[in-house]
Amino acid sequence: MIFFSIINNKYIVHCLSIVFLLFASNSYAEIPQQPSLLLVKGTFNYVSGAWASYVIYDKKKFAYTFLDIATREYETCSNPSGCIWLELKVKTENQPLVITKMLVEKFPDGPGEIKKAAVWIEGYNPFWLPDNFLKSTNNKIPSFKQATSTKILEIRTGRLLGHIVTIKKIIGNMPNKSETLTAYISNEIPPIGIVMLEEANLNIYLRAWGIKNETWMKKEPVSFYWWIMEQLGKALT
Repeated sequence: MIFFSIINNKYIVHCLSIVFLLFASNSYAEIPQQPSLLLVKGTFNYVSGAWASYVIYDKKKFAYTFLDIATREYETCSNPSGCIWLELKVKTENQPLVITKMLVEKFPDGPGEIKKAAVWIEGYNPFWLPDNFLKSTNNKIPSFKQATSTKILEIRTGRLLGHIVTIKKIIGNMPNKSETLTAYISNEIPPIGIVMLEEANLNIYLRAWGIKNETWMKKEPVSFYWWIMEQLGKALT
């Protein structure tokens, strides 16, 4: 009887482990795909507390995405230039609001490797992503792509959304180098410095920007596996 009890217990644990892994996989799949944020090389400004709001129009999908980005506090890390916390708030048509908080390396050309990341899906509690998810290519967290300015066409100073700023009109190359873009950029509009950008597949338009903005992630994230246990508990009740 003891032998069969041990076998049954091992079988139950094994089944529960399979259920947990399947549930974790399905829960992770619920995270909406996040956009790649197009940057222009050298325009990213690491001003702590800065924020900007954009609308992105996907010409292929005929869909709009509303994206807000903010720079938060600095933090020391293995990168000699240090790291900074970024937050991105993304609302895509027919998808829940997603807020991502990530610690990224600081480089003059723009953000580098993502060191840590937490995700908050509308209707759920926020959670930390496991390290092995940070380098995945499934678009579950926002990524950064860098375009390159090749020529400045015009420089003007004027009022934009209540601020006096100097804006450059440029043409440049997309990251794949095979497509071009036209953009209005300014280093005086942190964090990403884009006023308007147009290329073959999408348009990006600045809606608002400013300094001094509180975190959008109002709750403290839990570990991913604790979050999975929360969802499993809800499913069983």
